[in-house]
Parts: sequence; structure tokens; C-alpha cells
Amino acid sequence: MAWRESSAPAREDGEGAWTAFVASTRERNATEKRAADGTVAVLDFDDAPAGEVAAAAGGPLGQHEELSHPDALRCVCGPEHLRLLSEHGELVKVRGRSVNRCEYCARLAAVENCEMLVLDALEGDPPAVLIVLGTRTSTVVMSGFYDGLRLVKRALKRRWPAAEYAGLLEFTTGYGPRSGGKRRPHWNLMFKGIPASDADAAGEVAARIWCRHVDAEEHAQHASAIRDGEGLMKYLAEHFNKTSQAPPAGFKGQRFNCSRGYFTGCSRATARARAAESLRLKREVWRASRATDLAGAKLNGSAHDVELAAQLAYRLAIATRWVLATDSGVQCDRNAFLPPALRDDGSRVPRDMMERRRAATVRAEIRRQAARERVADLCSIERAGVLWPPGADDRYA
Repeated sequence: MAWRESSAPAREDGEGAWTAFVASTRERNATEKRAADGTVAVLDFDDAPAGEVAAAAGGPLGQHEELSHPDALRCVCGPEHLRLLSEHGELVKVRGRSVNRCEYCARLAAVENCEMLVLDALEGDPPAVLIVLGTRTSTVVMSGFYDGLRLVKRALKRRWPAAEYAGLLEFTTGYGPRSGGKRRPHWNLMFKGIPASDADAAGEVAARIWCRHVDAEEHAQHASAIRDGEGLMKYLAEHFNKTSQAPPAGFKGQRFNCSRGYFTGCSRATARARAAESLRLKREVWRASRATDLAGAKLNGSAHDVELAAQLAYRLAIATRWVLATDSGVQCDRNAFLPPALRDDGSRVPRDMMERRRAATVRAEIRRQAARERVADLCSIERAGVLWPPGADDRYA
């Protein structure tokens, strides 16, 4: 389908305006195609806000295979009786973030992890080598593979001291003719600090050590140089969200892990915070591009208007204050979930009283230790048959 003619912003107007224009144009073309085909729109998790990702029951799959869901996804691991209440009166459900129990939280965590990798690759330091390690064992208990992974990373680190890794865990679909319906784990390890020309050598080292400790065959392992780091990150972002690639029920391990020095110029916590901010801004752009007027008609604003509205909404969201409330919107007592020592009501123990209690506990422990030493000394004197020494009455009084 040809793109509709529109007033596209120039590249020099800013990458944000161009990105918003491309996103809005793609959405408009996709909407026209779905309307022509009679299909139902399926929202992408990368751009859609939380709670608004849905698909029709029994409807066709989305743009990417197996990324749709028959029902609207929502968090099922958060507390049912608690909500977050904003100072603007908005009441939202608390998300539990239990990625191994809740499919919705697992999807959002996967998107955040991949956003971390994409942002790091866009900064000019993408990984150079990809190593995929698999096994013939079908299990959800990952403890049997930890030693093999640790030894592989250690061997590569010895050969290439500057090597840093990021790993994504996936499971096979079980659809293969020789799989027997069993799903097996495999690890996608992306390495920095290893030259692309040494990809084959790194693959040989990893396969030899991996197969020595895990039920696997060397010819089934894969290693290659990464030609387009940004493209690989985006592929993994979509591939990682497939339902058939998610861990089976009962899985309790980690799906993403990386070394401390993988992210260039920042820690893992900082990289995760930047990814969360980037996703929040993308969701605001998504909302601004779909804004409607009072009559329900879509506002066809320019890319500049969409970007400006998204930035203003993003700043408002950052400045918004949230408090804990019940499901009916009644604000909870902030002392309800605090220990007594941290409460600021009448039940709080004064600091000076806590210091006195702590000092009394220390003095009592000193007295008990002195009593134990005294008993030990008396027992040693009795066993040696030594007469009571002069001045003992004063010493042990």
C-alpha cells in the first residue's frame, strides 16, 4: 500500500517530530488496511499504554505472529483491594510485577528489557557477536544450567578480557516434528568486546564448554557476527513477546540477565530507568496521536503538535503525586503498612526511648557474658583441684 501524501517534517526539524510522523503514518495506513480487510486492530505493546492492549476474541493475529491475545490483558498478580489515587482523581490498579505469575507483567518487563538493549545499541555501542546455546533437556528448573553458563562466560572472559554479555532466555515452541511436544530452553547471548571476526572462535569455545556440562551437541549451537545491532535488538523485542516463546507454567528463573559493564557509560539500574522513561514517552506519543475532540472525531494534528502534546503530558505525569487508596477510592492511612517504629502517629516509639532500650539490651548482654565467664573459671578451678585462691571472694563477688 502506498503511503498517503502528507506534510512530512524535514529531518532537520528534529528526530522526535520525524518519529511521530512515521508512527502516525504507519498507524493510519494500517488502520485503512484493517478496515479494508474487515479485521480488528491489534495494538502493539511497544507503543500501547498499559491496560489498553486488547484483541478481539478469536480474531486474527496482529502484525507480528502470535503477538495478539484473545482477551484484554491485565495484571492478575497485584492486590485486589488496593489502588493508586492521583492528585487529579485518577484511580488505577496496583501492578504486582510478578513476571513468572502474570502474563501482563511479563510482557511489560520483556518490552522494558528490550528497550534497554535498543537504547544502548542506538548510542553507538551495539554487541558484535551472538551466541545461541540450547539443550536437549526439557525442564523449567534452570539450576542445572547455571554452572555451564558461568563456565562459558568465564572462558570467553579469559580469552577476551573486554567481553561483556547480555542474555535472553527463550523456550522452543514444541511445534517441531521431532520435538515430541516438549519445550526446551535456549539462551541468546550477545557479547561486546569480542571482535566480529572472532565470532567463530568464540562459538567454538562456548560450544565445547557448554556441551561438556549440559546435555547438548556442539553442532546444534550457533554463533555469528552481528551485522546490524539495532535491527537485532528490535527483532528480539518482537520475538521475545511471542506467547509460544514464553516460559511454561512453573518457571521461576530469570529471562534477562547481563554483566555489570554491558551498558555503556551507566549502570544497569540507570539503563532500566532510561528505558522506562523512553517507554512512557512513547505511550504519551501514542495517546496524543489518537486524541479525539468532544464529538469523537480524530484530531489530525501535525507531528509538531503530537510531539508537543506528548511532552507536556509526560511532564505532567512525572509531577503527578500518587497515594495508596482502596478500591473505592478512599485514601489509605499511610501508617497502616509501616512498622510501629516508623509511624508518625501516637503509637510511634520516641527515638530517645529506643536508644535507652538498645543500651539496656547491650548492658544485659554484657552481664550475661560476664556470668558465663565466671562460671567457666570456677569450673576450671574445680577440675584442677586448686584451692580457693586469696582474694577470690572479692573477685567473684
